Amino acid sequence: MRFFTDPACPYCSATAPALNELGREFGDDGLVVLGFYTPKPSPRPTTVEHVRGVARKYGFEFPVAVDDEWKALRRLWLDRTDSGWTSASLLIDRKGV
Repeated sequence: MRFFTDPACPYCSATAPALNELGREFGDDGLVVLGFYTPKPSPRPTTVEHVRGVARKYGFEFPVAVDDEWKALRRLWLDRTDSGWTSASLLIDRKGV
């Protein structure tokens, strides 16, 4: 799972090749790579067209969801850590851990 923001994020674009490769290599074994677009500077509505453009710019080859209210980001990352980073990659196993 990859939370990503607007096109200026160097961390977001740097992860694309490795995440694409993980999806290709382990997809047949059940691994699903997902992206979650979390707009900055703060939670705000966005369009699907904008998110598609950002994902295309990064080179993401996996499905992307829009998290414009940061609900998934908060539940899976921000509420569980002291980090203020909104750009994050998470691995979640079949049991949800």
